[in-house]
Amino acid sequence: MDRVSDKHLCDLTAEIKIVSAIISNITLTGENSLIAHWEITQEGGISYYDVEYTVEKEGLTLFYLSILCKSELRSTQNSVNGFSVSAVYDVYLGEPTNVLVYPNPFTD
Repeated sequence: MDRVSDKHLCDLTAEIKIVSAIISNITLTGENSLIAHWEITQEGGISYYDVEYTVEKEGLTLFYLSILCKSELRSTQNSVNGFSVSAVYDVYLGEPTNVLVYPNPFTD
């Protein structure tokens, strides 16, 4: 499941190492499609990418994301920086269910 981000602005800096890449949440968009909400941390900040994927089954899923960042070096020359990250997320494709914990709050 590799996707290339189509975000128009690249928030990542080529010279700075990626500290972490996690999927903070998943939004179901169809029977087998979802949007993974990526949080990619570099020293100095977090970049957010929402990427749509198609999945075949529920359970632990390894997601990949490739990000290409184009930057202008000079007026006549361009540079492209690439980043690849991956994260594991437990995918549940069914309808969300509400779980009630009783009593709330409780003691002992």
